[in-house]
Amino acid sequence: MNGNPEKLQIGQVVKCATTVRLTFFHVGTPPSHYTKREQDSRATSELGCPKALGRMATMEYRIGRVVKTHGIKGEVVVDPTTDDLDQRFYVGAVLTGRAGGGKEQQLTIQSMRPHQGRLLVKFEEIPDRTAGESLRGMQFFAPPLEHDPEEDGYYDHELEGLAVIHEGTRVGEVTDITHGPAATLLTVTMDEDERDVLIPLVDAIVPEINLGEKTATITPPDGLLDL
Repeated sequence: MNGNPEKLQIGQVVKCATTVRLTFFHVGTPPSHYTKREQDSRATSELGCPKALGRMATMEYRIGRVVKTHGIKGEVVVDPTTDDLDQRFYVGAVLTGRAGGGKEQQLTIQSMRPHQGRLLVKFEEIPDRTAGESLRGMQFFAPPLEHDPEEDGYYDHELEGLAVIHEGTRVGEVTDITHGPAATLLTVTMDEDERDVLIPLVDAIVPEINLGEKTATITPPDGLLDL
């Protein structure tokens, strides 16, 4: 990832008793250009009046969700949505979980082990399968980690709005990002006729992204821009 994830400025809130939410999606597809896999980056500030007036919203990321229970001892299957697995999920970590109704719960990891590309997690607060069933669908959130600024990767909000350059000329703008199993795709809206073209976010086709100049240079194979 290029830059600190906390650099996104939300701005001051000027209304009382309001909630500010911004949502982005990040799915990693290394080793080419990739977007960070921590999903549902959202800035949330629950504000009252007048004490919290003007307070900055805070940012957090969705790092996983409970898929189902496993066995009779309260283990649950967690689908992680983070590239920083070792820093997010470890014995003793306290996770902030939210169920469908928005109720927040703090859960402490007692044990964990990999299982078919996911994690089997036992929480100290969940004694049995019945209690585990109550966690089904729960999503876990966490504040940003400090990332290496030299790391090659981008958040979706950094890519959206980039001018797309082909052979030295602007041809369109990145308007969306789609994450597939094989690659991340940039949706480029062409300036000429407002068609949407999907561009794979791989080095061979997108050799340069310049966040300072807000540009993405592409070298598409013949015919790609005509699809």
